[in-house]
Amino acid sequence: MGSLVSVLLALGVLTLREYGVTSGIVAGWAALPLYFLPYLPYAFARAALLRGRFAAAERWQRAAALFPGLAFAAAVCGFGWVEMLERWSGGRLSFFEWPRLAVLLVFVPLVLYELAGIDARARLASASAQRRSRLRAFGARMFFASLLPLGAYVVLSAAVGANEHLRIRIEEIGAWHALFAALLLVLLVLLLPFLLAFALDTTRIPEGPLRALFEAVARAAKFRAREILVWNTGGNMANAAIVGLGARTRIVLFSDALLAQLEPRELASVYAHEIAHARGNHVPIFVAWVLAFFLGGDLVAQALFPANEWLAGGTLLASLALWYFFFGWLSRRYELEADLYAIALLGDPAAMISALERVGGALRDLAGWRHFSTARRVAFLERTTREPGLSERFRARLRRWSILGVALFLVSAAFEGRRLAQDFGGDCLRANLRLGEYAAAQVRVRELPELGPELRKLVVRAGSIGHDVADAGELEQLARAALTRDDAQAALEYLQLGALRGRADLGHQAAELAARLGAGPPQ
Repeated sequence: MGSLVSVLLALGVLTLREYGVTSGIVAGWAALPLYFLPYLPYAFARAALLRGRFAAAERWQRAAALFPGLAFAAAVCGFGWVEMLERWSGGRLSFFEWPRLAVLLVFVPLVLYELAGIDARARLASASAQRRSRLRAFGARMFFASLLPLGAYVVLSAAVGANEHLRIRIEEIGAWHALFAALLLVLLVLLLPFLLAFALDTTRIPEGPLRALFEAVARAAKFRAREILVWNTGGNMANAAIVGLGARTRIVLFSDALLAQLEPRELASVYAHEIAHARGNHVPIFVAWVLAFFLGGDLVAQALFPANEWLAGGTLLASLALWYFFFGWLSRRYELEADLYAIALLGDPAAMISALERVGGALRDLAGWRHFSTARRVAFLERTTREPGLSERFRARLRRWSILGVALFLVSAAFEGRRLAQDFGGDCLRANLRLGEYAAAQVRVRELPELGPELRKLVVRAGSIGHDVADAGELEQLARAALTRDDAQAALEYLQLGALRGRADLGHQAAELAARLGAGPPQ
């Protein structure tokens, strides 16, 4: 979980930089000394342990998950790491635009800081060099598995962005942008099981009693998965997970430590618990909720702050922060629902409770972001055996939350779809102008009676050129010729068309000329 927190913090830091939250200092070399920052909380934890202050040591270890992200924030927003890379590479490096592959260099400090934190955690956990080596290897695998979706996004986006026609249409046409985002999300979800199986040390559970047990549970649940794998963690983690959507891509992971700790009945309960997440459509419902928060936040931002990027961005970030806390709240209850499903399927509450107690061990009172503590989960399951109807009432409440999430997504998607449909014609027209498709723009403008006057003037000016496509160089020459004959309005429109073709310098010239003429940008 610490690695995922670091990745999410890093994306938040890059978002702040996009909104201009930087010191203005460009001293990227200062990112190197920050390598030692993630060691600090573990040094404080060690000192607390030596003084017998175990609660303080636990707090420092919890806080340690934030330190790689904090160091990354200092490198990016404080010391201009990205600006230094941009000077070195000769181009803009933004994760939120069409990323070049070089944007992966932005995350180099994060990798170093996270590996430092992993090393510090291993040093605190064991005095054995061999044990520390295994802990480092396991932590590094977990971290790089967290980075894989990020890397896949960069590679896929860079490939699409290299095609000018496709890139510009996705940039300008809101409906194309939404479709691209949806396809990218689906592709990443489909690839995730294969990426994790590649990144993590996994092997197929061989034929034998254990596999026969799991297959029997799957038959009882009418459940299919592509594969059941052993997750080799070197004995460092007792956990199970299900990844992927649909029988053809879904995999189920059982860690080596979990398989070693639990008896067959307990393992059957754990497998039934994982099946419950698939049968309950928990992942699609989580996606519906996050899209509801994201689309809803975007709609609120556009309605309240259409001209203020700071307030609009803050509204969107606030909606995502609310989703973060709500996700934890809902996830903890879905874990309880999965426990109940396992008991209902197998009719063996003792096995489920025993599995939880074995895995919880000495940490049975410790809760997490996505899980209640073992003590609370066991207490809830024991209550359901004593109170008839409690399980059904609990599931009914969760079903209402699930239905609400899907309903909110559908409503927000409908409003967003309506907006995209209204903007579609104008978006396509701007794409035509940026691509130099002037003949298509002439046809399309006749279908847009409510088009803004400034943009309509550009379409008329593009039609006056006399041929379908003009590059930025020709448009610059036409602007100069217009200025020679004192036709400043025509020169402005040629410069604006040239700026749309990708010439930023012509855009600056157009802004200066517009200021002299008292004209605004094309709408």
